[in-house]
Parts: sequence; structure tokens; C-alpha cells
Amino acid sequence: MNKLLALLMALFIIPVVYGATIDLSSPSTIIQGETETASFVINSDAVFNGVVYLSYSNIESSVDSVAILNTSFSGSGPYEYQFSWDISGITADDYSISSNLENEANNTLAIDSIQGQVTSSAPIITYKSPTGYITSKSVTLTLTTDESSTCRYDTSNATIYESLSNKFN
Repeated sequence: MNKLLALLMALFIIPVVYGATIDLSSPSTIIQGETETASFVINSDAVFNGVVYLSYSNIESSVDSVAILNTSFSGSGPYEYQFSWDISGITADDYSISSNLENEANNTLAIDSIQGQVTSSAPIITYKSPTGYITSKSVTLTLTTDESSTCRYDTSNATIYESLSNKFN
């Protein structure tokens, strides 16, 4: 009787050990300020209740955690759970997303992180000539950008890009 009681107690007290992985994905390049989709996939030997905690560097998102219910998984083993959400790049620089998958007992089951690049939504001028005040009646304007682009100019101080009347060749 004592052995049976000890076995039953061990079954209820010792947590079930199972393997789980989490795989994050997102575009390797994100244009600053534009919305993109990130996602993760959890694969597990057993269904479980838990949470995925998300943290970001140079990424804006309203999703910082995702609750996982044992009924959320699909398949008959191994089991899978998929989730997607919106992200946006903050400034032109590197970005990263990290995930921490925990079960309901707050034990970490898996972690993953990904990195990428946020690129500027506007070209950056890397060279311009001339500079300063121009006193001659004619001048040759020269401009170089960090990416292929259409650059415009005008003889007046128009502030709206589309209203500028001239394009560089």
C-alpha cells in the first residue's frame, strides 16, 4: 500500500517533463515605420498551458506576451502552435526580437531570438555640391544618395516634396 501511495504521489507531484521548441521569424529587413509581420511556432512533445514573453530592441509592437492554452495546439503529437503579430521598425539600425517560452509553473521551456535591419524610409544624402550661398547666375547641382531614388529640387522654398518642379538626372 505504501509503495502504491508513493507512486501516486510521485505522479502528481513530479512535473511532466517534455521537450518544446520555439522558432521566431520576421523579415530580415524592415522599412522604418512600416508594418511587417512577425511570427513564432512552438513544437512540443505534449500539450501544455503557458506563456511566451516577447522583448524587442528597435521594434515597436503592442504584443509583449501570448498566453498558450493546451487546447491551442494542433496535431496528434508532436504538437504545434503558431502565432503571428504586427511589428514596426523604429529607427534605421539593427533590431532584435527575443522570446521566452514558459509553462504554467514559470519554468523556461525554450528561448529564441532573431536579428535584422531597420532601413530608412527615405534615402540619405551622402554627398551634395555646392554648399553654402550661391552667388552665380547658374550652378551645377550634384547629389548622391545611399540608395536608388528620385531627388527633386525647386527655385522656391516649397516644403512638399511632390510640389518640387525639377528632378535630378
